[in-house]
Amino acid sequence: MPAVSAAEWAAQINGLEEGKVYCEAVTFSVVEENLDLASSSIPESVSQNSDGSFTASPAAGVQEIVLRDKAGNETSVHITVNGTHTFEDGVCVHCGASDPNYKAPAVQSNDVPDAVPTTPDAAGNWYRKNTIKLTAPTGYYISQTSDESSFGTATSLDLTLNEGENKITYYLLSTDGKVISTEKTLTANFDQTAPVISGVEGKKTYCEAPTLTISDANLVQVTVNGTPVSLTAEGTLTVSLAETEQTIKAVDAAGNEASITITVHNGHSYANGICTVCGQYDPQYTVNVDAQFLTQGLGSNGWYRANATLKAPDGFYIAFTNDRGSFGTNKQIVITEEGSYTMKYYLMNISSGAISQEKQISIKLDKTPPVISGAESNKTYCLDQKITLTVKDENLYSVKLNNQEIASESSLNTNDTFTHEITKAGTYVFTAADAAGNLASVRFTVNENHTWNDGVVQKEATTTAVGEKLYTCTVCGATKTEEIPMVTTPEATTQTQETTTPEATTQAQATTTPEVTTQAQATTAPSTAPSTAPSTAPSTAPSTAPSTAPSTAPSTAPSSAASEASTTLPMPTTQSGQINQILGIEDASGIIGIILVVIGIILAAAVVAMIILTKRSKK
Repeated sequence: MPAVSAAEWAAQINGLEEGKVYCEAVTFSVVEENLDLASSSIPESVSQNSDGSFTASPAAGVQEIVLRDKAGNETSVHITVNGTHTFEDGVCVHCGASDPNYKAPAVQSNDVPDAVPTTPDAAGNWYRKNTIKLTAPTGYYISQTSDESSFGTATSLDLTLNEGENKITYYLLSTDGKVISTEKTLTANFDQTAPVISGVEGKKTYCEAPTLTISDANLVQVTVNGTPVSLTAEGTLTVSLAETEQTIKAVDAAGNEASITITVHNGHSYANGICTVCGQYDPQYTVNVDAQFLTQGLGSNGWYRANATLKAPDGFYIAFTNDRGSFGTNKQIVITEEGSYTMKYYLMNISSGAISQEKQISIKLDKTPPVISGAESNKTYCLDQKITLTVKDENLYSVKLNNQEIASESSLNTNDTFTHEITKAGTYVFTAADAAGNLASVRFTVNENHTWNDGVVQKEATTTAVGEKLYTCTVCGATKTEEIPMVTTPEATTQTQETTTPEATTQAQATTTPEVTTQAQATTAPSTAPSTAPSTAPSTAPSTAPSTAPSTAPSTAPSSAASEASTTLPMPTTQSGQINQILGIEDASGIIGIILVVIGIILAAAVVAMIILTKRSKK
């Protein structure tokens, strides 16, 4: 018996193709007597039918079907069941089924007739209304896009136009859907605004040929009494003279029109400054009377120094300009502008309303007094301040000092500034006048010398250096400094030392004779030292001044020698003994010796101080 391969013994699957995509459930059969379903791998989407066949239902992704027999032989197949068709051009790309809803696209054609618009109002497809209807030819639908689904069953389009030119695009589709037109266009122009005629008024009579302007972007024709005329490049037309009415008519491309009727005479008919035909005022109207200035505010030399008033003659109004609205009911006007100039004005006839030609009148107005600087009124100055007065005025006329003229018109008429310096002390009145008589003055006083205050010490003097004192003028604020001499205490000490000379000391010692000493040694000897020491100690060496006897004043020292012999009160022995013990000296003669030594030292110091002062004063 020949050998048989495993593939020959494997189950056979009929009705399925490997890798194929099915668009709906598919039924297949299996040929195998010993099919073992338990060991086979069948997706849940595959079910076995009662007749033993199988059905693969739609499921996501690829379905793998693996069948085995009892001997272990197997076979497999991979399929996809979508459950829906994928149509392209009416055919399913997977199974080839035909699309029952498929409709073949219309064939594009250039031979489709045009749609018909609403009848235009004027040639060139001009419309005076902004809405039109575009109707498809019989057997066609119409749309503004080529998408067949956009047509529906519309057989006309209602369109809104914009001012000017409108480009309309549309398409036509045959009602059987087999033919569609190529893109079609229609140009529709819209203008609902009539031309504008300006520069003249209707039903008015003109005495001169008027020039009017006609404005319209689409203007096509202008006529005068039915006769075509041409406009200038600027769109103007000058209407000729005629005794009868003339009608000017303008028409644009859309048929909008405007017209105006006027009459044009050959010249004006003036009466009392006004045309009796057109009402125009005579530009050459002359008034033989002039306005006059009131005298109010009049100053000197024909100048006004306050606002001048110009009064119109009777029967007229007056104004600075010939603008009719500026007159009002003004019968006088006020001039406020300063200076010397010619002013123009106009007069209007109250009864006729006619306005005169320009009139002129000269005016000189100066309301501003001269300006004086350099000194303030009612103020006092010092001569050292060098007071220089300045006066300014464009019309400076006269300058006086204490009522004496120091500058006049002849020297001032070319210069608007004058200066004058005060060189002497005194009380002054400085006055300036301009040509209009405006005055300015200043009154002041100039002192010959400064008035110094008591001064303020800036630096104190010492025994070795001079001081400094600052003085300030109470009038002008000027300052000066003066030297403060050095302190003179050393000189006073020298004088004191010279008073207490060795001769005086010798005299005092001679007065205290041995007899007296013997008589009152216990009482007078101790008192001699206190009575002479205080006379020199306080002014030279304070350290030697203290005395144990408060009653012995320094002023008693020169007379101590005379008083000790008779009435000198003796110092208690106990106090004398204490002084001797403190100084370490047993008798009064020792104390006197010490005093003499101290005086010698003080004199030497005074001499040195005098030498130092002499050298400084020479410097």
